[in-house]
Amino acid sequence: MEATIQNLIKAQEIQKSINQIEKEIQLMPVKREEIASKIDKTEKNIKSSQQEIIEIEKEIQNLTSLIEEKKKEIENLDLDENVNTSSRNEKEEKRKDLVLQIDNYKKKIEDLEEQKHKRSKAIKSDEASLESLKKDLTEEDDYISSNREKKINELNDMKNKKNHTLENIGDEIIEKFDRIFQNKGDLAIVPVYKNYCSGCNMILPFSLINKVRAQKEIIFCPYCSRMLYFSEDEVL
Repeated sequence: MEATIQNLIKAQEIQKSINQIEKEIQLMPVKREEIASKIDKTEKNIKSSQQEIIEIEKEIQNLTSLIEEKKKEIENLDLDENVNTSSRNEKEEKRKDLVLQIDNYKKKIEDLEEQKHKRSKAIKSDEASLESLKKDLTEEDDYISSNREKKINELNDMKNKKNHTLENIGDEIIEKFDRIFQNKGDLAIVPVYKNYCSGCNMILPFSLINKVRAQKEIIFCPYCSRMLYFSEDEVL
């Protein structure tokens, strides 16, 4: 039974490595997905900015047409000489109002041109970011392609090593070992420390500790269900 316990301890260290490699394999696509998400967001930003520029240009064109219309009205006012003094005053007031409308339209066009300039700068910045992100994505794809297979081979080697370590142990014990490791997520077999289970730090009955010392059978912690083993360095 002592050999069984020692092999379980070895298998536990191997299982830790297996879990770590599996985690590394699972995390490999994460960075790629983050980059792909940024690319998608940046492309949408560019399209949105381009659409905004189109709408701004339409509005500028509309305001420009309105300015031309108001200028025509002013020209017509200036050509009309058949007016009396009262009408001349009304004409002048109307002319001032038309000039004011033109000035307001021009101010709006200036504001729109500034918005268009900002959107154009944003597009250039996003396009530069997009180019960099696409390069990063290519590099990440290359990294995954070259390392994923290595990690899978490493994982298979570790699984074979674990199976070899446990080959002389009964299936029932192996199943319990794997189930405990999976449920606890860290350790399946732990040493007793003084009169404590080092897995859950609960005080163990002396009768149970004596059974652990005897190493005649697999003893389980009554509190956390982990397998227990005796170690001269850790048990008083």
